[in-house]
Amino acid sequence: MNFSKIMVLLLAILIISVFQISGCTADTEIESDEAAPAQSEEIDQAEESGDSSNEVTGSQESTETPGIESNGGSPVADGSIGQSEYKYSLSDGPTGIDLFWDNDGSELFIGIETDSSGWVSIGFDPESAMKGANIIFLALDEGKLLLRDDFGTSSFAHNADSSLGGSKDITVSAANKESDLTVYEFSIPLDSGDEFDKVLSPGNTYNIILAINNGSIDFDRAHSARSSGQIQLD
Repeated sequence: MNFSKIMVLLLAILIISVFQISGCTADTEIESDEAAPAQSEEIDQAEESGDSSNEVTGSQESTETPGIESNGGSPVADGSIGQSEYKYSLSDGPTGIDLFWDNDGSELFIGIETDSSGWVSIGFDPESAMKGANIIFLALDEGKLLLRDDFGTSSFAHNADSSLGGSKDITVSAANKESDLTVYEFSIPLDSGDEFDKVLSPGNTYNIILAINNGSIDFDRAHSARSSGQIQLD
């Protein structure tokens, strides 16, 4: 074999080797491209899972803050809530209610500010939804305060205590409309002795339910918005 033939053979071997190396690299890149969408999908699923676990309900948005300072006495039901009249307050997003409360050894004092033109209600210590709750309904009808003391007879029903054989146990009450804001104040006994009222003990924390009807003062009409939260008693 002469030198020229040897050179041609070596050149042919070199060209074949180059093509084989190129082919392997191309195959590796294709496998990498096919794996990429699966990795991206896993990241999307993780992000969706994270979003779901961070959902916040209306009741969790409510905040409880102590009053700036105590006024040194019990709140007065006069339809006006002073800056330091109540020790505790809570702003509820779903209903738009600003709730204020305080207590002594025998009475729970409640203040409510709302822009609702219909009724508002607050229920104390429910067992399930409305069931077992002592629910106070309030509305203002052309300057006249309407009140009803109800009991949650089931998760989605309530009746006036008086219709069930109980009594209306609201110690004092007042209301006032200031521009677009309506203010309600009332107090109830911590232990009224009525079987259709819950006993509330100082030092304990209780669940509450809040509801409004934006257009009706009929307490038997369904709510427009509702929410839940907690209050602490001293």
